[in-house]
Amino acid sequence: MRFFFFLFSFLFALHSLAWGQQEATLRQPRILILLDGSSSMTYEWGKAGSNNGSKDAAAITRFQAAAKVVNALIDSVYAVNGAVEFGLRVYGQQFAAQENNCFDTRREVAFSKDNQTQMALRLASITPRGVSPIAYSLQRAAVEDLEDEARNAYAIILITDGGESCGGNICEVAEMLLKKKIFFRPYIISLVDYQPLKAEYSCLGGYMQVARPADIGPAISSIVKDYRPLLNDPTVKSAPPAVVAAPVPAPVTVVKPPPPRPVVAFQPAMAMSTSHYRFLPVALFVKARLNRRPLPVVTFPKEEPAPAPVVVKKDTTAPPERPAPPPPRQPETTTVKIVAAEPAKPLASKPVPAPKPAPAPPAEIDIKIEREDAAQTLVEVFFTDGRGRFYQSTPKLQFTDKSGKVVKQFYRTVDANGNPDPQEMTGGTYRMIITGKKNTKTREVEILPNKMNKLVLKVPNGSLKFSYAGAPNRPVSEFNAIVNRRFAPGPVVHQKASEELEYEPGNYYIELNTLPISRFNTDLDFGGETEILIKEPGFVQIANTNPVGDVQLFHPLGDRYVKFYTIPVTGNVPAQKLMLKPGVYEAHWLPDPKIPYAKEKVVPFEVKSNSITQIELK
Repeated sequence: MRFFFFLFSFLFALHSLAWGQQEATLRQPRILILLDGSSSMTYEWGKAGSNNGSKDAAAITRFQAAAKVVNALIDSVYAVNGAVEFGLRVYGQQFAAQENNCFDTRREVAFSKDNQTQMALRLASITPRGVSPIAYSLQRAAVEDLEDEARNAYAIILITDGGESCGGNICEVAEMLLKKKIFFRPYIISLVDYQPLKAEYSCLGGYMQVARPADIGPAISSIVKDYRPLLNDPTVKSAPPAVVAAPVPAPVTVVKPPPPRPVVAFQPAMAMSTSHYRFLPVALFVKARLNRRPLPVVTFPKEEPAPAPVVVKKDTTAPPERPAPPPPRQPETTTVKIVAAEPAKPLASKPVPAPKPAPAPPAEIDIKIEREDAAQTLVEVFFTDGRGRFYQSTPKLQFTDKSGKVVKQFYRTVDANGNPDPQEMTGGTYRMIITGKKNTKTREVEILPNKMNKLVLKVPNGSLKFSYAGAPNRPVSEFNAIVNRRFAPGPVVHQKASEELEYEPGNYYIELNTLPISRFNTDLDFGGETEILIKEPGFVQIANTNPVGDVQLFHPLGDRYVKFYTIPVTGNVPAQKLMLKPGVYEAHWLPDPKIPYAKEKVVPFEVKSNSITQIELK
């Protein structure tokens, strides 16, 4: 009897040891690139040529230098372990610097393997333009990106040219990151030679200076050397993801949570004359057409008439006040008298129609299943319009059991050809949820064991609308928009800002003909409503009754003022009134137009919503 008890105890201990070892192999290495997208990243970084005294090539911006660092880092890490998953989060890329938006951060590329091309394409499409909420960005990364530390070992590499500009406490966030069990040592890569930054980041991790091309290689080598023990672990390379219940992130209180922010910001394509990135979309398309794996052949029922646009009821509470914009520059010449703005005077608007009743919940989306024999139980998720077009969107997917409990969640990732990466699952019956602005559910689907289960979802379109912040019932009837889908062929759509139109899911570039022009970049989700909020306009009234000539209007863009409009001042006061976006501006004019090289005069002014600002040029 003692012998059997001893044998049972030995086997139980052996099983426990094996289970503990198995648990240790389940940590997937992941590296999050946290990248500075503030306006200062447009400054010149250095010469992209040789360093041996030969003639240098054209200078590149700091953001372009950061893209080179990211590319070199991925190359070096994949030389050690090709199974590492990279992700990208950027801050300061969505709102202009004068808006001082301290909640400006967004995940641009989800964690996935072999996504170097996707990284390059996304970096090439981003233009730096805002401020630097570093502490807040780290906090959001901890909550949204580093959400599954039980299965993954995370690293954070911050690439920046400056410090915190929103009053956040980086050291407090660093303490929070330690509680999240970040297994790699964090690194800070500074693109400028400015020693005080080293002290600012001392509590976060290792600090490296990459102020010139020659610094890239040694810095990357040092980082990979420190990461090598984990990167070389073969058990980590091949460990499949475990099927576990979705962890619930602990509440974070380091930084004030952001206001509701459906507004998205402009990310125009960035010219990269010193890089091959601008040719990547064509090359990627050709490669996809030549090498693409066969997509599942699915027959959907005959097309029904398009359903009415789905409207999602949104929280229309006005966002909290942001910090005041930076004070305008002082005039460089003679002081000019400015007449104070008139009291608030609401703009005339059309009668507001009675609100429509809320629409019924949408029906479950259509789904087809194809299966192939496989050594494991795998799932691939395809998104299609049902007419032969497949989408490359990468939303977060959740699989729930009959009780509604989430038993599997992951970001749908695709390879360079647009094919979804297989995910290991346990056989069973599930509902799938596409998370986003509106969680879209499928009917129950059965995942069969030892099969490649290909789930092909016919997804509905998304919709786009414009609203005034703080005045949701006032139609945006003063403006029109140009909507252009990016990274895919398609027509340019002219949309009245007072309308709501449907679009295929994807990434879109939008111009609104405000003065100055408003530019946005946003992703339209499946079946979701995207609402872009803008501030109500105001007016500037030039009160001169004497002719002054052409007056040039400037607005801040990053760290400088740029011209956006010329208004003739002839002395006809009613014709000298102009509708503008709220913000700070400058008026430039020559005191004597007959002397073209005379020093111009400058007067700063501010426009507020539903108000008229009067200025007199003397």
